[in-house]
Amino acid sequence: MFAYGNFVTMLINFLILAWIIFLMVKGVNFLRHQVEHHEKTGVTPSAPPSADVRLLTEIRDLLAQKDEIPAPRFAKAVIVSGPNPRLSAQKACWAKRRKG
Repeated sequence: MFAYGNFVTMLINFLILAWIIFLMVKGVNFLRHQVEHHEKTGVTPSAPPSADVRLLTEIRDLLAQKDEIPAPRFAKAVIVSGPNPRLSAQKACWAKRRKG
């Protein structure tokens, strides 16, 4: 008697392993070609800046562009009801930091 169940199990195992090995070889070839391309062009891939660095860069650029600190969107309601001493203190503190 021929064990069909055993044969099918072995065939499935072989196909799974063959697919895994194929994907591994394909990945290695892709990385090898990518490294060769970067060596030819002289460009080395670098990691993009993290979210913290991007945010700090954006803040630095905005502060460098502006002479005055922009009021928040809700400032009209605060200004209409009267001067806001907390906002004035913050502006004074930021102005000191910018000067020195």
